[in-house]
Amino acid sequence: MGHLWTFGALILGSILSGEACTCVNSIQCREVEPLYIWRVLKHHGTMACPAGQICCAILWNTSPPNVPRTIHHNWGSKDTTVVHAAPPSTEGKSNPCGLDATKTIRNGHSLPGQFPWVIALLHNGAYFGGGSLIAPGFVLTAAHFLRYKSAHEIVVRAGEWDLNSPEESFAPEEREVEKIVSHPNFDFKTGANNLAILHLKSPFELKHHIRTISIPMPQSSYDGQRCTVAGWGKRNFEDFNYSAVLKKVELPVVSRNDCESKLQRAKLGSNYKLPASMICAGGEPNQDTCTGDGGSALFCSLGDENPDSYVQVGIVVWGLDCGQKDIPATYTNVAIFREWIENNMLPYTFRNGAFKMDKTHQ
Repeated sequence: MGHLWTFGALILGSILSGEACTCVNSIQCREVEPLYIWRVLKHHGTMACPAGQICCAILWNTSPPNVPRTIHHNWGSKDTTVVHAAPPSTEGKSNPCGLDATKTIRNGHSLPGQFPWVIALLHNGAYFGGGSLIAPGFVLTAAHFLRYKSAHEIVVRAGEWDLNSPEESFAPEEREVEKIVSHPNFDFKTGANNLAILHLKSPFELKHHIRTISIPMPQSSYDGQRCTVAGWGKRNFEDFNYSAVLKKVELPVVSRNDCESKLQRAKLGSNYKLPASMICAGGEPNQDTCTGDGGSALFCSLGDENPDSYVQVGIVVWGLDCGQKDIPATYTNVAIFREWIENNMLPYTFRNGAFKMDKTHQ
């Protein structure tokens, strides 16, 4: 059976553990399976709940998924509301040689500090998804794995590389979340408009290993360009644990028409329509994002004149299997939400070289 997954754990219920469907009475179900999951189950002939029961994604008493242990550190949780921003030229600027030459780097891993806008999201000290720092006090991520989490339960960690190591040359920093703002038109059943902004209680101070990444203009297209995702998800669907060390993978951005056709042929059927808010990337053997990478950024280089600087073009959403030929994964198209993102950052304004809370919004 092929596997359909969303990058964030509970959303697929028992499909992630190898079962096709969790059949329960409707009163026991908090959220039914999304439309695209039903199509995969029907394709494989596994949608067979008894009469009076439904295929459920999230039960009311669902236990958390198996995730690797992470060490909880008391890294800087500052109460300041003013942070001096790094020079504008550092926005989206990577550290292509890394920041620690003493570390042993395995194939598929990023270098320490290579992508300083990458964020790890923690729940009760354990990693559950990724995000990106788009301003010192704001993190962009996916909405699907935040639906049943409260802001006070989430910790945002920046400057991380190895989740299980307390010894880092450049110490990660953590911030608490003030509030979660999910897109009002997010549709769990189709995956459309799948993005959210985390407002932090205090901004990060920007440093060499902690930087922001920018959002492209709404009309931007990156079809055919090879772009990058960095996250702590699984290397493949069969792995038991997420990766402790930050992975990276380069993927081609696939046109929407081509992606829709490939997903239809793969498992979703001829009636499947890719939501207008999505783009696609991948479709190369053994090169892909996977379970646990949800919310992470898809970012593209600015080109030959500035190859080490990037803009964020996507947010990891869901896919069919991991690393299968001609089966790209789906991403939220960040560019078309630029105005919405900017409007939801209005409580902070940039004045005199620093981000400050606008008192009219306090």
